[in-house]
Amino acid sequence: MNANYASDRQTYHHLNGMKGIACFFVLVGHYLGIYKYSQSFIPSICCFDIINDSHFAIFLDEGYWLYLFFVISGYLVSRSNIYNIKELLCRIVIRFFRLACPILFSHFIIYFIYRTVGFHNGETTTLFQCEWFQQIFYTRDFTIKDVLISPFSVLIFGNSDMNKPYWVLQMMFFSSIVIYLIVFCFMKLDFWQREIFVCVLLIAVISLSFIFPIISAHLIGMLAAFYEKHDFNCQSSYLFWVIITAMLIVILPDKILASVSFAILVVLTPRVKVINDFFCRKLCRFLGSISWEIYSFHWPIVCSFGALWLVNESNRIGLVEAYLCGFFIAVVIIVTLSWCFNKTLGKLAAILIRKLYVFLHC
Repeated sequence: MNANYASDRQTYHHLNGMKGIACFFVLVGHYLGIYKYSQSFIPSICCFDIINDSHFAIFLDEGYWLYLFFVISGYLVSRSNIYNIKELLCRIVIRFFRLACPILFSHFIIYFIYRTVGFHNGETTTLFQCEWFQQIFYTRDFTIKDVLISPFSVLIFGNSDMNKPYWVLQMMFFSSIVIYLIVFCFMKLDFWQREIFVCVLLIAVISLSFIFPIISAHLIGMLAAFYEKHDFNCQSSYLFWVIITAMLIVILPDKILASVSFAILVVLTPRVKVINDFFCRKLCRFLGSISWEIYSFHWPIVCSFGALWLVNESNRIGLVEAYLCGFFIAVVIIVTLSWCFNKTLGKLAAILIRKLYVFLHC
């Protein structure tokens, strides 16, 4: 059982690097949102304006980089082999707790920040006249009860009041269940049946992309894994994928076009040494190893320590100076907290999940 679990948790170094890059740009995009959507940020910061008005604006778009997470999530979830109903149910249960345990532990940390430093979105919104910041700030009191029920509240009911970036987790959990069901069906088909099955899936991806782009992004990651894992190497298959990719690029919304691009990147990276070496660098892999924690804590830190710094220091050292210094202070706190969480409560969560895996497969 332990060998199966180890293979389940196989490390893909380039994917860790990709997650590291993605989480960093999500952090940057959220912090820069205070500036990008502000109505009273004077003087302006020229370098940000130049980037934001260029083709490189995607690097400041936090929503764009989320789709890399979705593609990688779908890719990794679909690597499972599911041959029977028992294994299918076990996968769903384990997936729930693999998300629920870190959510619960992180909410204890967020609650502690709330009770000590506090969240200062209101004062920051007044300072910058930033409606975007006001729309997603903390609007009510939180209790220990909110912490204890948070895994169910987030994953089942989609309530992310204590940490707004968690709004995606309900859809990620649901997408995982869909993928497990698809993998279960897929494993029972022969080669040509799988080709037909993939055609049906692509039609579903195209249809869902206009309504549930997050699910579509997961399914695109899953299709990339299917392509790698199940040896679709005949000429007709290559032609099929070329035609479908062209269709996706022409007719799908920008977010799904981003997902297709990321899926191609995931498949090509191990085959292109220069790209693979970049994503396997120590810094990228380090950020990737704590990417969940960075995603979990960056918004509460920005809204507590970051916002408090901006409110207290903007008049003393200047708005631009306080804003730029606040970014570096927030990054240091976020990375430090993420690393500490990963080495303590994160490891505890991993141990609990491993024990659950062994128990369910006994």
